Amino acid sequence: VARKLDAQMKAEMEEEERIAREKDEANKAVIKECADVQATIDADR
Repeated sequence: VARKLDAQMKAEMEEEERIAREKDEANKAVIKECADVQATIDADR
């Protein structure tokens, strides 16, 4: 029973870490896009 619980907790932690990594990657993409837009705006001035 304890092993099953440990495995379940480990799987949940890994899932949370995966979601956190995906959110981090998405945030990086948004930041890069904002920087690109700002660079375009600055170049047009």
